[in-house]
Amino acid sequence: MQAADALKWYLQHVIHFNRAQSHWRFEDVILRLYNQFIQPLTMQDAHDAFCDAVYAVKEGVQGFYDALLNHAPNMAMFPNKFTICEWFLEGIPSDMLVALIHDGGLAPKVNTVKEFILEAKTYKSSIKTAAHYLECSKKSRSGWQLSLSAVQSPAIETVLAKQTEVTG
Repeated sequence: MQAADALKWYLQHVIHFNRAQSHWRFEDVILRLYNQFIQPLTMQDAHDAFCDAVYAVKEGVQGFYDALLNHAPNMAMFPNKFTICEWFLEGIPSDMLVALIHDGGLAPKVNTVKEFILEAKTYKSSIKTAAHYLECSKKSRSGWQLSLSAVQSPAIETVLAKQTEVTG
């Protein structure tokens, strides 16, 4: 359908005997076709890609934020910092969001997305550290039954407190 529309536009505006502009340069035709048909699709695709960006554990919070920013310049209007922050917070895992707001003391209307990213990186780092510590403790102490799945809880302090109770 898009090709038929472009052809119709070309026939009416460039070669029709009763056209408004009598002389066309090749460059002008290409630019008008681009502006008329390609650019709106590109902007809509960028908006859709921005809205469809998802958090992936492998890329982490920085990768997710970068994905949002990669699509933003191609949108009709570059999203403001509050929109970017809102999409970022809606896209990260809920346990991370709760930890950032509850444990990190951040607030979406007060803190910037960069502050959320920094705190999220700290959160993920503490999860990895706790998982490593628990795995090492599990190997070195027999009878200790705290599972690594507890590390996925947003309250890492609770996990470590349970470990202290078990080991005495």
